[in-house]
Amino acid sequence: MRCWNPRATETIHRVKAFKPEQTILLPLYPQYSNATSGSSIKEWLDLCKKESLSNETKIICCYPTEKDFILSYTSLIKKRIDLNKLPKTVLIFSAHGLPENKIKQGDPYQWQVECTVKELVKNLAINNLNYILSYQSRVGPLKWIGPSTEAVIKVEAKKQKTIIVVPVAFVSEHSETLVELDIEYKKLAIENGSKEYIRVPAVSCKEDFINSLKSSILQATKGERFTSSIKCLKKFTKCPRLEKSKI
Repeated sequence: MRCWNPRATETIHRVKAFKPEQTILLPLYPQYSNATSGSSIKEWLDLCKKESLSNETKIICCYPTEKDFILSYTSLIKKRIDLNKLPKTVLIFSAHGLPENKIKQGDPYQWQVECTVKELVKNLAINNLNYILSYQSRVGPLKWIGPSTEAVIKVEAKKQKTIIVVPVAFVSEHSETLVELDIEYKKLAIENGSKEYIRVPAVSCKEDFINSLKSSILQATKGERFTSSIKCLKKFTKCPRLEKSKI
């Protein structure tokens, strides 16, 4: 874990004791950001040097468009959409936010989130689907990418829409889904006139999602040092697969 136990400083000793020929790093962040996956990968590689762990390391940097990952969220969303209520329904894809200056510095996160949403909408194949991509969990004084999920919910709730929220950048349940989305944003939606507020669960241990991780791992064992389901544009210099990356 990056911010909780077991931490990398503990895990690396277990890995050394196992004496593997190869280590595969698989972040549970579908979309790559230098602030999330990047910092976690860097911490591990720094520890490898410190602890003299020199076996081959393969890195799955992201999987925003991996077919089974997309399938896992597609099926969860379809279970919660009532096609009879479609004209009065809005689907909000909510991802964790990021300071705008990080994107300007070449971080591919926002673009990868957009690619995930594009694939999800394509897979849903629902005519006249009303959907919005927004970003949550802003902290600090910096300008963050938007629109904010909070602002979008207020606007759509005042139209008395049924609101369906998809935590598109989270694969497990935690405070930003169980508290921010389920409690705080639901209260916000109801207070502003929404007729119904529905939150699609994270993919968690869903079979399709586990299959997506399996596919990514198998690809990594045979591929180059970095593998992904997507190739970043050259302008995203923080992508670890590009030459300018410092990872």
